[in-house]
Amino acid sequence: MCSSDLRSCRGPARNRWCPMTLFIVCALFLLLAIGVPVAFALGLVGLGAVAFFGGTSFTQLAQSQFANLDSFVLLAIPFFVLAGNITG
Repeated sequence: MCSSDLRSCRGPARNRWCPMTLFIVCALFLLLAIGVPVAFALGLVGLGAVAFFGGTSFTQLAQSQFANLDSFVLLAIPFFVLAGNITG
């Protein structure tokens, strides 16, 4: 999978996704190597990619994340942990 991605980056048909992919992978490995927790590393890399490569505005990103937090399915996760703490 990785080799096919690298092959598609070569030659005259180079698109803008190859530098973004390279940035995301390198930044993620760098942050993980210096000891940043995985959740924060993923968030920082995502924000850095949006800031550096554009694609969408931070306002639209914040609105979509806030709207997706209002999900009944996501409430099951902390309640499952709470039930485990009560029973165990």
